[in-house]
Amino acid sequence: MKKNTKETAKPEHKGVMRNDLPGYMKLKPGCQIIYVRYKGKDYSTGCKNTVIGWKQANIWWAKKVEELKAIENGEKPEGDTIYSIFNKFLQYKKQITKVSKKTEHNYLTSFKAVFATPYELLTELNVKNQIAKFVSKTKIAPATINIYLNAVAVFLNWASDEDNDYIPAKKYIKKYKKQ
Repeated sequence: MKKNTKETAKPEHKGVMRNDLPGYMKLKPGCQIIYVRYKGKDYSTGCKNTVIGWKQANIWWAKKVEELKAIENGEKPEGDTIYSIFNKFLQYKKQITKVSKKTEHNYLTSFKAVFATPYELLTELNVKNQIAKFVSKTKIAPATINIYLNAVAVFLNWASDEDNDYIPAKKYIKKYKKQ
């Protein structure tokens, strides 16, 4: 018998405490997204209150804990968020390549549209997840999606070039372009 994976988790299910991970998972009142409470801060997992959602949230939290430990141990600077690296990119474009105000505005608008949670660490997984979420949830025209993705691709190429090396060099945008 196949288990219904889209089934909503039991309403009295308030959270899960894993022995191997710090913090606990919870649902905010009136919200169907799973959050993790850690050191007085709530982190959205982006996973829904379903059986599969709880499994995905546990996987997400295990990866996030690794990132947080790397920051605490000094292996990764706390400033390596998508937002802070994007600001470095903008400064580079303004000072070195002398982009026009219109191009700068295009980069900024595209960044804000695609990266809904810009204060996450700039990692390959976070970038892929946010781009996928943007493309799947947006209601804008395909041509506009492509404009935004092209601008974000310029940023990601800069962030992954050999001088910067914040993330691995990949074609993050290619599979999401609209025909």
